[in-house]
Amino acid sequence: MNDIQHLVAKPDLLTAVSTELSEVPVVALPGALQVGKTALARQSVPTWTGPSATFALEVAAGSQALGTSVGLLLRDGDRSLVIDGVQRMPELFEVPPPISDVPKRKTVLLPLGSASVDLVKSISETPAGRIRLIDVNGFSRSEVGQQDRGRLWLRGGFPRAYPAPSAKA
Repeated sequence: MNDIQHLVAKPDLLTAVSTELSEVPVVALPGALQVGKTALARQSVPTWTGPSATFALEVAAGSQALGTSVGLLLRDGDRSLVIDGVQRMPELFEVPPPISDVPKRKTVLLPLGSASVDLVKSISETPAGRIRLIDVNGFSRSEVGQQDRGRLWLRGGFPRAYPAPSAKA
């Protein structure tokens, strides 16, 4: 994780991801580009039990590695997956129902993606209660503190803009 991701923690979101994954097997993290979805996922993975894998669909190799095998990866119920850039493969939301019905499941799926119309439509078409959404936004005033509200106001809450060394940067 780089220094920018450490500057402003999102403990409330980290707790929410953990809580939701204890109740349902799939928690989607939609949000704008560069708001910290990947950093949040990286902080979540160490709290999971068992093996895990991360696929970055924004990179050709990640997309090819995942291919259409997500169902196979999840079928055995002993592997947890982070799928970053899921808006590039919205058909993945057809997979969750089978893993949702496995008693005492050990596997979780954490899809991350830009909040595109297609992604939200794909998620909304899944059966109710099988996927939870946690919107990931830029930093808020409560996360950066009262003393830095001016900086937040001028630069915005995106993880690269807020901590930049200068306004020009």
